[in-house]
Amino acid sequence: MAEETQPTFWAAPDLAKAGYPAFPLAGKVPAVAGGFYAATMDLSEIAMWIEDGYGDHDIGIATGHASGIVVIEADTPARRAEMQKRFGTPTVITKKGAHWYFKHPRDGKVVSRNIVSGLDCKGDGGYVAAPPSTNKAWASEAGIPDKKALPDVPGRLREDLRPGAGAQTNGHDVDEFGELEAAAVIARHVKELSQGERHEHLRHLCGALLGRGVALMSAERVISRAWQLVGGELATRAPKEVPNTLRTTAAALANGGATGVPSMERLTPGLFDELEAILSREDPVLVDREPVTDGKSYGPLGERILIGKLIKEGIEPPAHLEPDILIEGAVHWFHGTADTGKTWLAAYIVKHRIEAGENVIVWDKENGPEIYGERLELLGCDPEVLDKHLFYHGEPNLRLDEEVLEAYEMRLEEVAPVLTIHDSARGVLTSAGLEENSNDDLDKWYEGILKPVRNRKTAVMVLDHDPKDGNTARGAGRKKDLCDVMWAVKCPYPFDEDKVGMVRLVLEKGRRGGLPPSVTFSVGGGKDGFIFERSAGTIEIEDEDELTPSQHKALETLEDFGPEGATWKQWFGASGMARSTFTDAQRDLVLAGRVEKHKERYFVTARRGPEGTPGGPEGFRTSTFGSGPEEVRRRSGPQNADRNAENPEVRKGPEEVRSDLTGPRQAGGPVGPVSFRDRTYRTSESAKSELQEAETPGQRILGMLKDPPAWLARQLPLCRENPGRLVRPTCATIATEVYGDHQRWEEVRPVLEAHLEE
Repeated sequence: MAEETQPTFWAAPDLAKAGYPAFPLAGKVPAVAGGFYAATMDLSEIAMWIEDGYGDHDIGIATGHASGIVVIEADTPARRAEMQKRFGTPTVITKKGAHWYFKHPRDGKVVSRNIVSGLDCKGDGGYVAAPPSTNKAWASEAGIPDKKALPDVPGRLREDLRPGAGAQTNGHDVDEFGELEAAAVIARHVKELSQGERHEHLRHLCGALLGRGVALMSAERVISRAWQLVGGELATRAPKEVPNTLRTTAAALANGGATGVPSMERLTPGLFDELEAILSREDPVLVDREPVTDGKSYGPLGERILIGKLIKEGIEPPAHLEPDILIEGAVHWFHGTADTGKTWLAAYIVKHRIEAGENVIVWDKENGPEIYGERLELLGCDPEVLDKHLFYHGEPNLRLDEEVLEAYEMRLEEVAPVLTIHDSARGVLTSAGLEENSNDDLDKWYEGILKPVRNRKTAVMVLDHDPKDGNTARGAGRKKDLCDVMWAVKCPYPFDEDKVGMVRLVLEKGRRGGLPPSVTFSVGGGKDGFIFERSAGTIEIEDEDELTPSQHKALETLEDFGPEGATWKQWFGASGMARSTFTDAQRDLVLAGRVEKHKERYFVTARRGPEGTPGGPEGFRTSTFGSGPEEVRRRSGPQNADRNAENPEVRKGPEEVRSDLTGPRQAGGPVGPVSFRDRTYRTSESAKSELQEAETPGQRILGMLKDPPAWLARQLPLCRENPGRLVRPTCATIATEVYGDHQRWEEVRPVLEAHLEE
């Protein structure tokens, strides 16, 4: 039989022989039990699939760590041209785009997800259709590429594919504002349908969205929001009916069902075109910043870093995971004698990280789950949050055997923690069959256990014991060499559940700098329960703007750069401040929401008006719909914990905040200060006038956006901690106004008010 007429899946054995695990596809979905997990290089199993009637099916190959490959898919001619310009000739040519095959970097998880519109990554937990599947052909005349010769994932692309760099989806996620826009458009069309037509329209709408490649969860959010905007019986039916219809539609599409577009257009003419304009909006491809490598691959020798270029672009201080204590991606060694509070400190940091929605792994060879549980309970941890984000492993046996290390790295990949805690060093070393007095054994333990975590840019805490009445970590001196940061944990004033004492950290090593020489905590039980809080220590005095002199100077320096902002190096160079002083001021300004980082540049989020009063926003406008890479999650630092107690202003209730947002109910009504958490600001006079003169609540919002009051610019970064409370309903209102349906305000208002009442 000629090659051109061979059944497609008959080519699967050739792929398997070349090292690509294959399985049959039915259209775009797996055709066999187990899905892509059934992918295999076993020729006998592939032969059985052919005998069972899968010979005419397309071929899927699994991607990710198991197969050792990562595939980038460009779905449009424009994306193909951009990718080809950046990464050269593709591996596979498709009907409209192309695929690029890379070696899996094996330095952590590569998330399978949509990168930007028209560009997808197939990594861990993913699969791709391979030639000679429908509309797929190898770009090279040689056919199947040599797996060993595949290029490495470029460094700048690798950073975009790390966990947390974007949402993991089985389709294209729509950004937050796109979802709101799409929901407003759908609601406007659905409102005109009779009740009998609405479910039929839902089926066709689900088909149109999923058939276009919108991710299931993203489609559910869009349609559910639309039905809630319509209100009435649709709002009541949405939580159950929308997800059920999406699931049945997805199953129908998997079996070759229609997309639903023609039928949807018959019921709501013009809807698809409006949705297409929103869903096809182009985003920039990846990051434009030039890499600081020479772009060549040296295999096991690692990348060549251009140090001179790195210096020119500016070497920023390390980012803090826990302010003043932990640095992201660093190994931290905490040593102290018994009962100095090391485990209490670990529990305190666990609490902060899980409350920020981040995962933590604890490898405990010292205390046991009861002690950790009691301490986390006394610190006020939510049990449900603990079970969601804390991965506690009691009595682990982390030997350096190959199978143990493989399971260990798989667990790290599965959990994707921001922090791992080893409690204690002696216990984990002994269980691995190593001696803490041996420098060689410490090197082995670092290479096998600590280095894989550090390579993932994950922070490590190692708790260690001093000899009785000693001042240094016991065992080999190599401990200090292997860590990035070493803290001595001291307890000058003992504490217990009935008495408050003191725990003090003394810095003995800080490889990258940016950490204070000491950090002090008040710890223990009292009349208000158990506390573990940062002590004030010696600090600069804040003025009425709640800024220290150093922060004022740093902020004024950045303001001088104007709306273009500045890189860290430009900002630091112009400040004339000592590096450590500037670093502390820069970090605190970001934590307080006064400064925002975006694509390697810093911007002032709000400009101070005359006589120190807040003015309108200047420079980089804070993103309403998502968090930047280094901001709000760090606001959970203890230095901000008790500002509310110190603030004489009392937080306003929902009615007051609602009045501040929508403007006075009557012309000429008062426009007073807006209080949000620990900050109080007054609206500018121009915004006040605009709000008072507006005829409708919707127009007041538009007027407010034309001349934003100062409190809005400062409020938005803080709202990211709970975006559903204020930002999302406000944006839903704005999205409705954008499409000119002013009558929708009265229907949107209950949604907004309901969020504010929560």
